[in-house]
Amino acid sequence: MANRTRHILPQEHGFASIMGHDVAKSYLVQASDTDVLPHALLFHGPGGVGKLSMAYALIKRINCRDNSPADCECNICRKISESKFADVLVIEPRGAAGQITLTGWRPGKDDPDNLQYYRFVETGPLEGSRKVLILRHADRMNVALSNYILKLMEEPPPYLSLILISDKKSDLLPTIRSRCAGVKFGPLPLEDMKKFVESRGLNPDSPDIATAVRLSDGRPGNFGEKVSAAAESDQLDLAAAMLSFRKYGFVSLFRVASDLIDLGDEGGSDAASRFELTLQKLTSWFRDAIMVKLNADAGGGLLAFPALRGQLAEFGDGLPADRLMAAAEAVSGYRPLARRQIDKNYALECLLMEIGRIVRG
Repeated sequence: MANRTRHILPQEHGFASIMGHDVAKSYLVQASDTDVLPHALLFHGPGGVGKLSMAYALIKRINCRDNSPADCECNICRKISESKFADVLVIEPRGAAGQITLTGWRPGKDDPDNLQYYRFVETGPLEGSRKVLILRHADRMNVALSNYILKLMEEPPPYLSLILISDKKSDLLPTIRSRCAGVKFGPLPLEDMKKFVESRGLNPDSPDIATAVRLSDGRPGNFGEKVSAAAESDQLDLAAAMLSFRKYGFVSLFRVASDLIDLGDEGGSDAASRFELTLQKLTSWFRDAIMVKLNADAGGGLLAFPALRGQLAEFGDGLPADRLMAAAEAVSGYRPLARRQIDKNYALECLLMEIGRIVRG
């Protein structure tokens, strides 16, 4: 894909650089400027729509000495953009289970990585006016941590703000949801997506970029993954792994499983997020293989991996379309396992065995 550009990281955003979400931005700006911002916020909506970017924009707004103008270069905004600001703590799921646990939140409960989150909560701001605790994938908190966070919300330190971010609001405890001010995010309309693309110096009307916009489903994060500098390399690695499995079958299963799970590294630091992203890429692979097999993309612009047309045709050579469809359904059947406490590598190996049986007929 031509005209690649560097993917902008969430912490680099301010309100001026975020496209769309005008209602959310208006509320957050007004609440922060009039000092009525709730101490606990819940940013909820589909993944990749900009919830984390908005959280960082809000952090800049409430801590920036220059009121966070569009291109602020103050020391605080610069540190936030470089992830060096001492008054921000981002907590994400960890470990094979992909959960956020109570480890590190109480004295004497530190894990081998020496996590001491409680020190962040118990001390006042070091550089800014407020400390901000961000819980990504907050719906993955286990019961023990959920109860701890609930008590923290009920009796928060005066200097602390909490931002919970969730793609699956319904998975949070009702008591957690009731104590947060909800801020809903949705996919961007096509016009806002085009503005987002233009803001990155890309032409939204060029064929490759227009395809990426269409396949991103109104999610800037998804678009960024498709046009980032690493995207082409990842696609080639995906094709190599799948063609190796097609050629060598079960003999290559463990190696292919390892290669595929590595492709999910950009999805996050925990096994569940990496597994989910790997399944997304496998879903796109089989979808494209079916379309190439049926010549459904004769007009162009419909494939998620247009640069892999040759490899997709090679993979589907000699396979009936119904087997490719069955393989795609098998991938979809493994999505619920991402949230379960199982070994994700083993789950992927089981999926490949199932796909192998389908392919061999």
